[in-house]
Amino acid sequence: SINSVEILRILEKPLGLMEIRRVLRMASALARERNAKQQKLMAIDETLAFLAHELNAPLETIGFVAHEMQNLEPNTEVSRVELNNFATSVANNAHYCLSVLNTFVASIRNSSTSSVEGTGSTAQQLIASLLATYPLSLLERGMIQVEVRDDFLVRTMPNCVALVLSSVLSNALHAVQGRADAKISFGVTVEEQPQIFITDNGIGMSQDALHRLLNDPTAPNAESQSSHGWGMIFCKRVMQSFGGGIVIWSEPNRGTTVTLNFPAN
Repeated sequence: SINSVEILRILEKPLGLMEIRRVLRMASALARERNAKQQKLMAIDETLAFLAHELNAPLETIGFVAHEMQNLEPNTEVSRVELNNFATSVANNAHYCLSVLNTFVASIRNSSTSSVEGTGSTAQQLIASLLATYPLSLLERGMIQVEVRDDFLVRTMPNCVALVLSSVLSNALHAVQGRADAKISFGVTVEEQPQIFITDNGIGMSQDALHRLLNDPTAPNAESQSSHGWGMIFCKRVMQSFGGGIVIWSEPNRGTTVTLNFPAN
């Protein structure tokens, strides 16, 4: 019985109130420590799964482009436009891989420097870290604004939330590409519940395209903001794994707003 239930202490009679309180405090601290370790293991599992799927699609695209170029006939004429398309495809996908890895490394560093177990990071800190590590051009950085009305602490799986933010930012940058008035806004509020929202004035999506993006990533969709169909599925799964959620509003040619809902602390 002792071995199967991992008994912490056996108290001998006569029982003293102070001793009972001391042992209960010890048991409570041990339970919190075990829970924190369990949350870390969950975060690692989710993060690795997220990374595997997020990096798989762009790396496959890079490999496909390289294969196509290698298999060109020696005398085949390739126009500058075609070469530019090849180069742009490789550059965009490599850029995305780099952004995901940078965000992951930064989130790990931030969590490892935290001196208090399970303290997490604030929403504003996660956004600041993302913008500091994401490989943005000067033009891209200039179009991004951040408004923090009321900050809050992201206690559970901040590493995974950092990757969610990276994926949503990548989609937003893709959506506003080529627009002279391109604008992306990050916002943090706790008015109704803790929320981070990301708004862009890009190409937007129809309701049908949005439904496919969140529920059927295998369906081909020319309207989708991102070429990494599984990305939003994992964003949704990560947020739901700790009691949060993700809501997306979008209309063609009117932009998109992604809202990350967090449980109240």
